[in-house]
Amino acid sequence: MTSFSGTQSQFSKYERMGAYHWAEADGHWGNLTYNVPLVGRYGAVLDRIPSTSRMILDVGCGDGYLMHLLHRRGFRYVVGVDSDPVAVGLAQGKLLEHDDAVCHASVASVHDLPLPPLSFDCVVMADVIEHLDAPEDALQEVSRVLTPNGALILSTPNWQPDRRWDTSHVREYRPGELQCMLAGFFEEVTLYGCWPMLCFRLWARGVVWRQLLRCLARLGINPFAISAERVSLEYGQLIAVCSKQRRTTLAFA
Repeated sequence: MTSFSGTQSQFSKYERMGAYHWAEADGHWGNLTYNVPLVGRYGAVLDRIPSTSRMILDVGCGDGYLMHLLHRRGFRYVVGVDSDPVAVGLAQGKLLEHDDAVCHASVASVHDLPLPPLSFDCVVMADVIEHLDAPEDALQEVSRVLTPNGALILSTPNWQPDRRWDTSHVREYRPGELQCMLAGFFEEVTLYGCWPMLCFRLWARGVVWRQLLRCLARLGINPFAISAERVSLEYGQLIAVCSKQRRTTLAFA
């Protein structure tokens, strides 16, 4: 994800690190950079995308790895936008390399999406909103391009009293703050807690615990993917499922 705050730092990350999401999500046993929290977050987002989605927009697509996962899940038409041309160039190259021919990434700002109204039935914002100076303007744009039955799936770090997740974040949200802001644009907003903080604290302890958590994830047990319809300081991530129209059920993939 690229910062949209207007600082020069938004252009440096992908120039410095390349397509790092692809590298860190590689679960092969020899990969010492395997990022289990990152993979867990992707899984929590993917699991909440309505299975009926036909046109998906990935806002802040970065190097395109989430677009690749969406295509691999069977979603045929995926469009990504990012304000960083370096990130978009990486995304285009990696998606072409993996034959994700129906995925298209382009340079654009979430505050002014060059897309027609009502053109997507699902928008994904994976760890984007905490980087935005004007999140309400971005949500207005997202609402504009969503169909009446469309859904926004959003993830963001859960504010913690003892840490700041990243110095590049403009704002880290408490659950009530996020719920209130999203409710200004969507009829139905459901928040989930993800990333048990116990797991994150183990991850932060160092190499031995990280290797153990990596082994578990490679065996199909990723504790960072644990989520619940309960939000508290016990969870490090918030996942929001937002619908333009109130409805009783969502069909998930």
